Amino acid sequence: MPNLGRNLVGVFSPENLRPLLADALVSASSTTCDGGAQRLLRSRANGFGHAGETAGTLSTVVPLGLGLLAVGQATADTRFRALTYDLAQSAIVTGIYKDVLKRSVGRVRPDGSNARSFPSGHTSNAFAWATVAQHHYGSRAGVPVYAAATLIGLSRIERDKHHLSDVVAGAALGLVVGRTVVREDGEPVRRERRWAIVPMADPNGAGVGAGVHVEF
Repeated sequence: MPNLGRNLVGVFSPENLRPLLADALVSASSTTCDGGAQRLLRSRANGFGHAGETAGTLSTVVPLGLGLLAVGQATADTRFRALTYDLAQSAIVTGIYKDVLKRSVGRVRPDGSNARSFPSGHTSNAFAWATVAQHHYGSRAGVPVYAAATLIGLSRIERDKHHLSDVVAGAALGLVVGRTVVREDGEPVRRERRWAIVPMADPNGAGVGAGVHVEF
Protein backbone atom coordinates (compact mmCIF):
# COMPACT_ATOMS: atom_id res chain seq x y z
CA MET A 1 0.00 0.00 0.00
CA PRO A 2 2.75 2.57 0.67
CA ASN A 3 4.16 1.94 -2.81
CA LEU A 4 0.72 2.17 -4.37
CA GLY A 5 0.23 5.59 -2.79
CA ARG A 6 3.63 6.76 -3.98
CA ASN A 7 2.88 5.53 -7.50
CA LEU A 8 -0.46 7.33 -7.64
CA VAL A 9 1.10 10.61 -6.51
CA GLY A 10 4.27 10.03 -8.52
CA VAL A 11 2.41 10.34 -11.82
CA PHE A 12 2.42 14.11 -11.21
CA SER A 13 6.08 14.29 -10.24
CA PRO A 14 8.40 16.87 -11.89
CA GLU A 15 9.99 14.06 -13.94
CA ASN A 16 6.65 13.46 -15.65
CA LEU A 17 5.71 17.10 -16.26
CA ARG A 18 7.20 17.33 -19.76
CA PRO A 19 5.94 13.91 -20.89
CA LEU A 20 2.44 14.73 -19.64
CA LEU A 21 2.38 18.06 -21.47
CA ALA A 22 3.75 16.50 -24.65
CA ASP A 23 1.22 13.68 -24.43
CA ALA A 24 -1.63 16.15 -24.03
CA LEU A 25 -0.52 18.10 -27.11
CA VAL A 26 -0.10 14.98 -29.24
CA SER A 27 -3.46 13.61 -28.15
CA ALA A 28 -5.20 16.88 -28.91
CA SER A 29 -3.57 17.25 -32.33
CA SER A 30 -4.37 13.66 -33.29
CA THR A 31 -8.11 14.39 -33.14
CA THR A 32 -7.81 15.82 -36.67
CA CYS A 33 -6.89 12.31 -37.89
CA ASP A 34 -9.61 10.39 -36.05
CA GLY A 35 -11.88 9.88 -39.03
CA GLY A 36 -9.09 9.13 -41.50
CA ALA A 37 -7.49 6.51 -39.26
CA GLN A 38 -10.78 4.73 -38.74
CA ARG A 39 -11.59 4.62 -42.45
CA LEU A 40 -8.09 3.40 -43.31
CA LEU A 41 -8.11 0.56 -40.78
CA ARG A 42 -11.61 -0.59 -41.66
CA SER A 43 -10.79 -0.65 -45.38
CA ARG A 44 -7.30 -2.18 -45.17
CA ALA A 45 -7.43 -4.35 -42.04
CA ASN A 46 -11.08 -5.21 -41.62
CA GLY A 47 -11.53 -7.97 -39.05
CA PHE A 48 -8.09 -7.95 -37.46
CA GLY A 49 -9.52 -6.15 -34.43
CA HIS A 50 -10.91 -9.43 -33.10
CA ALA A 51 -7.38 -10.34 -31.97
CA GLY A 52 -7.26 -7.42 -29.55
CA GLU A 53 -10.85 -7.62 -28.36
CA THR A 54 -10.08 -9.22 -24.99
CA ALA A 55 -6.44 -8.20 -24.56
CA GLY A 56 -6.08 -5.26 -22.20
CA THR A 57 -9.47 -5.59 -20.51
CA LEU A 58 -9.74 -5.87 -16.73
CA SER A 59 -11.12 -9.38 -17.11
CA THR A 60 -7.81 -10.33 -18.73
CA VAL A 61 -5.33 -8.04 -16.98
CA VAL A 62 -6.46 -8.68 -13.39
CA PRO A 63 -6.33 -12.52 -13.42
CA LEU A 64 -3.12 -12.50 -15.45
CA GLY A 65 -1.50 -9.91 -13.18
CA LEU A 66 -2.51 -11.75 -10.01
CA GLY A 67 -1.31 -15.05 -11.44
CA LEU A 68 2.07 -13.62 -12.40
CA LEU A 69 2.36 -11.94 -9.01
CA ALA A 70 1.71 -15.23 -7.22
CA VAL A 71 4.34 -16.98 -9.35
CA GLY A 72 6.77 -14.13 -8.79
CA GLN A 73 6.42 -14.31 -5.03
CA ALA A 74 7.17 -18.03 -5.10
CA THR A 75 10.27 -17.82 -7.29
CA ALA A 76 13.86 -17.11 -6.34
CA ASP A 77 14.37 -15.01 -9.47
CA THR A 78 14.45 -11.51 -8.00
CA ARG A 79 14.20 -9.77 -11.37
CA PHE A 80 11.10 -11.71 -12.36
CA ARG A 81 9.62 -11.10 -8.91
CA ALA A 82 10.19 -7.35 -9.31
CA LEU A 83 8.64 -7.49 -12.79
CA THR A 84 5.44 -9.14 -11.57
CA TYR A 85 5.17 -6.70 -8.66
CA ASP A 86 5.53 -3.71 -10.98
CA LEU A 87 3.02 -5.20 -13.44
CA ALA A 88 0.44 -5.48 -10.66
CA GLN A 89 1.11 -1.95 -9.41
CA SER A 90 0.94 -0.47 -12.92
CA ALA A 91 -2.36 -2.25 -13.64
CA ILE A 92 -3.95 -0.75 -10.51
CA VAL A 93 -2.63 2.77 -11.07
CA THR A 94 -3.53 2.74 -14.77
CA GLY A 95 -7.00 1.46 -13.99
CA ILE A 96 -7.66 4.23 -11.47
CA TYR A 97 -6.53 7.10 -13.68
CA LYS A 98 -8.16 5.62 -16.78
CA ASP A 99 -11.50 5.38 -15.00
CA VAL A 100 -11.23 8.92 -13.64
CA LEU A 101 -10.53 10.28 -17.12
CA LYS A 102 -13.33 8.30 -18.73
CA ARG A 103 -15.87 9.57 -16.22
CA SER A 104 -14.56 13.15 -16.36
CA VAL A 105 -14.33 13.52 -20.16
CA GLY A 106 -17.42 11.50 -21.10
CA ARG A 107 -16.54 11.18 -24.78
CA VAL A 108 -18.94 9.05 -26.81
CA ARG A 109 -17.48 6.00 -28.51
CA PRO A 110 -17.47 5.90 -32.32
CA ASP A 111 -20.11 3.16 -32.26
CA GLY A 112 -22.27 5.20 -29.87
CA SER A 113 -22.43 2.40 -27.27
CA ASN A 114 -21.54 4.61 -24.28
CA ALA A 115 -19.66 7.76 -23.22
CA ARG A 116 -16.43 6.09 -22.04
CA SER A 117 -14.28 6.43 -25.12
CA PHE A 118 -11.43 8.60 -23.80
CA PRO A 119 -8.84 7.25 -23.16
CA SER A 120 -8.50 3.68 -24.43
CA GLY A 121 -8.21 1.37 -21.42
CA HIS A 122 -6.99 -1.56 -23.52
CA THR A 123 -4.15 0.57 -24.86
CA SER A 124 -3.17 2.14 -21.53
CA ASN A 125 -2.90 -1.26 -19.84
CA ALA A 126 -0.89 -2.71 -22.71
CA PHE A 127 1.59 0.18 -22.87
CA ALA A 128 2.03 0.28 -19.08
CA TRP A 129 2.99 -3.39 -19.10
CA ALA A 130 5.25 -2.92 -22.12
CA THR A 131 7.09 -0.12 -20.31
CA VAL A 132 7.59 -2.29 -17.23
CA ALA A 133 8.81 -5.21 -19.36
CA GLN A 134 11.24 -2.91 -21.19
CA HIS A 135 12.67 -1.70 -17.89
CA HIS A 136 13.29 -5.14 -16.42
CA TYR A 137 14.29 -7.15 -19.49
CA GLY A 138 15.38 -4.58 -22.06
CA SER A 139 14.50 -4.45 -25.74
CA ARG A 140 14.31 -8.23 -26.14
CA ALA A 141 11.07 -8.09 -24.15
CA GLY A 142 10.14 -4.45 -24.69
CA VAL A 143 10.10 -4.45 -28.51
CA PRO A 144 7.66 -7.37 -28.98
CA VAL A 145 5.44 -6.23 -26.11
CA TYR A 146 5.35 -2.65 -27.44
CA ALA A 147 4.49 -4.05 -30.88
CA ALA A 148 1.67 -6.09 -29.36
CA ALA A 149 0.46 -3.02 -27.43
CA THR A 150 0.39 -0.99 -30.66
CA LEU A 151 -1.66 -3.68 -32.41
CA ILE A 152 -4.08 -3.74 -29.49
CA GLY A 153 -4.53 0.02 -29.78
CA LEU A 154 -5.09 -0.14 -33.54
CA SER A 155 -7.54 -3.01 -33.10
CA ARG A 156 -9.71 -0.80 -30.91
CA ILE A 157 -9.98 1.72 -33.74
CA GLU A 158 -10.82 -1.00 -36.26
CA ARG A 159 -13.50 -2.36 -33.92
CA ASP A 160 -15.10 1.10 -33.82
CA LYS A 161 -14.61 1.33 -30.06
CA HIS A 162 -12.14 4.22 -29.97
CA HIS A 163 -10.93 7.19 -31.93
CA LEU A 164 -7.25 7.51 -32.82
CA SER A 165 -6.85 10.26 -30.22
CA ASP A 166 -8.30 7.92 -27.54
CA VAL A 167 -5.64 5.35 -28.40
CA VAL A 168 -2.84 7.94 -28.41
CA ALA A 169 -3.96 9.20 -25.00
CA GLY A 170 -4.18 5.64 -23.67
CA ALA A 171 -0.67 4.86 -24.87
CA ALA A 172 0.62 8.05 -23.26
CA LEU A 173 -1.08 7.24 -19.97
CA GLY A 174 0.40 3.74 -19.97
CA LEU A 175 3.89 5.03 -20.71
CA VAL A 176 3.79 7.60 -17.92
CA VAL A 177 2.37 5.15 -15.38
CA GLY A 178 4.89 2.46 -16.33
CA ARG A 179 7.79 4.89 -15.98
CA THR A 180 6.46 6.08 -12.64
CA VAL A 181 5.97 2.61 -11.19
CA VAL A 182 9.44 1.31 -12.02
CA ARG A 183 10.99 4.52 -10.67
CA GLU A 184 9.02 4.70 -7.44
CA ASP A 185 9.15 0.98 -6.69
CA GLY A 186 12.90 1.02 -7.22
CA GLU A 187 13.41 3.47 -4.38
CA PRO A 188 13.44 2.40 -0.72
CA VAL A 189 10.32 3.13 1.28
CA ARG A 190 10.89 6.31 3.26
CA ARG A 191 10.87 5.71 6.98
CA GLU A 192 8.61 7.89 9.07
CA ARG A 193 10.21 10.22 11.57
CA ARG A 194 9.09 9.16 15.01
CA TRP A 195 9.66 10.67 18.42
CA ALA A 196 8.80 9.75 21.98
CA ILE A 197 9.36 11.00 25.51
CA VAL A 198 11.12 8.36 27.57
CA PRO A 199 11.86 8.27 31.31
CA MET A 200 15.49 8.58 32.41
CA ALA A 201 17.26 7.99 35.72
CA ASP A 202 20.60 9.07 37.04
CA PRO A 203 23.02 6.11 37.09
CA ASN A 204 23.84 6.90 40.73
CA GLY A 205 20.19 7.05 41.74
CA ALA A 206 20.38 10.77 42.46
CA GLY A 207 17.29 11.67 40.49
CA VAL A 208 14.90 10.93 37.63
CA GLY A 209 13.96 12.85 34.53
CA ALA A 210 12.74 12.56 30.95
CA GLY A 211 14.38 12.48 27.55
CA VAL A 212 13.27 12.79 23.94
CA HIS A 213 13.94 9.87 21.60
CA VAL A 214 13.86 10.71 17.88
CA GLU A 215 13.97 7.99 15.17
CA PHE A 216 14.74 8.93 11.55
